[in-house]
Amino acid sequence: MKCAEIRDLILVGYADKELGRLSMGRIKRHLLKCKHCRRFEVLMLKNVVSPFRHADPVTPPSGVWHNISTIIYEHHEKAQRFLDNIKDDLDSIFSHPVAVTVMTVALVFILVFGVILRPLPVEMQLVNGYLAEQEEFLRIADTGKEVYLGTATEDFIIQGNFFISR
Repeated sequence: MKCAEIRDLILVGYADKELGRLSMGRIKRHLLKCKHCRRFEVLMLKNVVSPFRHADPVTPPSGVWHNISTIIYEHHEKAQRFLDNIKDDLDSIFSHPVAVTVMTVALVFILVFGVILRPLPVEMQLVNGYLAEQEEFLRIADTGKEVYLGTATEDFIIQGNFFISR
């Protein structure tokens, strides 16, 4: 791991031992080798962690938890109303046969032209071209005629660079 990654992990969970066993081990091994990260750890423990470990517990005012739960409930209700509106809109759209037919045709169109008939990736075009060459070679070779297709392999053999040692 790089020093920047180690320092990030030291900040987010190493001092509190909230990281997994594997991450803790990696950090400890790195700290054994890297004096800069050891210095960072010491400074972080002294200036960031230690003051909070010795601080008195803080009790929030009694209304804080009520206010938090109210806000959460309001956001939940707002999200639920939004989803209910979407559901109602979809129900009204799908209750009309014409709308369902139009959407079905559009979906089929998208599938056919966007997925099924999309252009092949370059690799597949190369493979298909190679297979077509091989098919052509085998078709001509079946006739018993001498064939030259101009491939690199043929050129190699014709130039006499191909020897079989016995």
